Amino acid sequence: MANLIYPVGVPVPGDFDDYNEDSPTGAVDYLRIRRFRDKKATNAKNKGFFYNRTGGYQGGRKQNGTICFLACPPDIKTNYVSKYSEVKFGTVGMAAAGMLAEGSNLTTESATASLEKLAGDQLPQTVLDTVSKATQAVGNQVGSTFSGGANDLLAVSQGKIFNPYEENIFQGMSFRSHTFSFKMVARSEAESAVIGQIVAYLKAGSLASFNPQDETSGGGSALLGETDIAGRYLHVPDKFELSFRRLLSNGSELSEIPHYKFAPCVLESLAVSYTPDGQYVAFKNADGEVNKLQVPAIAISLSFKEVQYITKEMALQGF
Repeated sequence: MANLIYPVGVPVPGDFDDYNEDSPTGAVDYLRIRRFRDKKATNAKNKGFFYNRTGGYQGGRKQNGTICFLACPPDIKTNYVSKYSEVKFGTVGMAAAGMLAEGSNLTTESATASLEKLAGDQLPQTVLDTVSKATQAVGNQVGSTFSGGANDLLAVSQGKIFNPYEENIFQGMSFRSHTFSFKMVARSEAESAVIGQIVAYLKAGSLASFNPQDETSGGGSALLGETDIAGRYLHVPDKFELSFRRLLSNGSELSEIPHYKFAPCVLESLAVSYTPDGQYVAFKNADGEVNKLQVPAIAISLSFKEVQYITKEMALQGF
């Protein structure tokens, strides 16, 4: 299958001239999008599984025969989010953490004894908690509301509070998301066909199928009703390979442009606007052909999400 490239006819053959704005483009940078499907592992140990314990793919990929190239959008950015949680350990919690750090010398009996002793040492805090609760109860009875706690009483009476021993604890990573927006204008009938095929290619890759996925086309090529779907199983959508590439006028690719690399992604959402300029306009000779653009321009928004975490090691490799 032929590659889908927008804009059609770009880059223009020739060398770019910095001093002539009408000179040939020579090369253009694109977002390269290719669909693929996971293949199950065939080795005896992991046979039948898609993933291994570290989140990698067991059986490789079943590549789609078509690759989509969209000229780089005006807004390119990525984000790295680590998840943290604020945890109040208190003195007992800190003591427990300290005992765990001791390692091999720790036993159930010694840990329990140490914590029980520490709990006894916390009697002043326990007493003050009891006093604050009693103050609330008495206040409610006499119509004098007290909404404070032990720390509030201690702050007013002695100018100090109990140390909460609060720590910001790492809880894991967030999957990166990538959002791209494009406006595509059909300057010819051939370009309108390419734009329609690009939208169909992206839609098909983002959606599940009732039918078994075809190995060459990348999925769901059989029409509804042409195969046995009595069980109504949903076959999972394709995944996507993304990268930034520079394309020469002869159609050959140069090496990947290292803005940043992508982990394998799923296409979480695809929005298509057929009225990007705020009014409806259609071609005079709209022929009703499926998967062909029947309006002069569309705007599409793609929201990808990676299916594995980006680690420190991956970041140092350009992700």
